[in-house]
Amino acid sequence: MFVDPAPGVTVGFLPSVAAYEVIEAAVGGPVDYGMRSGLHPILRPQIERDAVRVF
Repeated sequence: MFVDPAPGVTVGFLPSVAAYEVIEAAVGGPVDYGMRSGLHPILRPQIERDAVRVF
């Protein structure tokens, strides 16, 4: 799962961890979580193409 913060919003470490914990609780187990900007440049196009917007 990757997250796109709102334009102009910087997400710090603690809010990022809090979001991860909320997502993990919602799906009932561990998740792979990161920001779009953290996707590997070679893998990014395929990941973005296959992505499904959740909310």
